[in-house]
Amino acid sequence: MEVEYIDILYLTQPLTRTADWAIWGCMLDFCISVLGLHHDKKKWRVFQDLIQYCGLISKFEKVCIVCDRPCKLSFNQDNILHAEGEAAIQFPDGYSIYVHHGVRLPAKYKM
Repeated sequence: MEVEYIDILYLTQPLTRTADWAIWGCMLDFCISVLGLHHDKKKWRVFQDLIQYCGLISKFEKVCIVCDRPCKLSFNQDNILHAEGEAAIQFPDGYSIYVHHGVRLPAKYKM
């Protein structure tokens, strides 16, 4: 199967990194905590949880895909993804990625 640029664009255009929202969260928190801004507490909690726990959100017309942040990232001394005998990247649901000095390995090749 050949992947076209338009296919990649379709998948990445609706992609949002929740870390990009953090600046807005800081400003809103100041307005709520210091200035006493009236707000919907439930929506504010959801917004805070998205920033704190979610890594990526991909929004489509009828579907929204939310990706958890990894719970483990391992790097070598050169700041390249690396782990020996264990996953270099691991997510809370157990999904893991094995990497040896930046080269991704199948799980069966655990070092």
